[in-house]
Amino acid sequence: MLAASLRDVNTLVGTFTSPHLVRYNERIAIDGVAADDAAIIAAFEWLEAVRADTPLTYFEASTLAALRVFEQANVDAVILEVGLGGRLDAVNAVHADAMLITSIDLDHKDWLGDTRELIGLEKAGILRPNRPAVFAGLDMPDSIDTYAAANDVPLWVAGRDYQLDVASSGKWRYRSAAVELVDLPPLGLAGRHQLSNAAGVIALLQRLQRLPSDIGQRLAALTVTGRFHEVGRDPTWVLDVAHNPAAAEALAAALTSRPVPGKTRALVGLLATKDLDGTIHAVAPAIDEWYAVGGESAASVPALTLASRIAAATTSPCGWFDTVAEAVEVLQRDACSGERVVVFGSFTVVGPALRALGL
Repeated sequence: MLAASLRDVNTLVGTFTSPHLVRYNERIAIDGVAADDAAIIAAFEWLEAVRADTPLTYFEASTLAALRVFEQANVDAVILEVGLGGRLDAVNAVHADAMLITSIDLDHKDWLGDTRELIGLEKAGILRPNRPAVFAGLDMPDSIDTYAAANDVPLWVAGRDYQLDVASSGKWRYRSAAVELVDLPPLGLAGRHQLSNAAGVIALLQRLQRLPSDIGQRLAALTVTGRFHEVGRDPTWVLDVAHNPAAAEALAAALTSRPVPGKTRALVGLLATKDLDGTIHAVAPAIDEWYAVGGESAASVPALTLASRIAAATTSPCGWFDTVAEAVEVLQRDACSGERVVVFGSFTVVGPALRALGL
């Protein structure tokens, strides 16, 4: 959303995100186009030449290579997604001009802590004194507010410093003390959480004095691969990288808000480090039929094991497949007109599904 809002004829925007779905190049993009092999290889060759005997993790090297690509391309703005937590993440080596935290929920608990307050404190580590920041989610942990106050961070909070109102038509309104935007068109991205994200983006751009006059149209036109990504029309396929309970709940809400006449079939694969039961329970109300698959990762839950967990959690039979390609082939053949197939969970499931569907 930030990238789409900042791009214009005078602004070249680089984005660094993770993980990727199909190709590593997706992580490093300029004006929405993935960097080519030559640019990335040149960046890693430069990095190898200058690092001497300094050891780097995979993600540290990726971050530095992305920054090198952006430097060589002479971009005007850089948007960096913090990969894990915040305080100790490699991206946090950059002293950003502005910071946005979208929401806080329980994930990566072994690394970040097992409460929202502890995780919030880790996320707050990206904040910088005297630089604008926005918290866009609901129910902000007190630890973020406390950290911001102690470190002179001018933090705006959803519901406190700006408001989001949604009409039954899907149109919405953004209000702050200085700006009011009315009759904004429905977003191209599904889910109430995406409206919260959009309002947070507007708040941050307002504070940077970079808010474009056509922000509503830009956000309405935006789609993101793998985020409630609808493919085809009959039957409809939906691909979503929801892999924790909060994301699964958002997915279920989006599915419920867009009913189909037939049943909704789910193909799911998750990593063993995730809250399997919590994720399954969260999306279960929107699913009629289940299938499990192992992802293309050693950390994936084996398909038969996951199928057993789904059957126990939902009291519904659950089929299973050895590979994503096999699952997509069978579901393409068996899904009927009016039905919907939802592929969700790990990036190592959604990415291969995109390949299998020829996307």
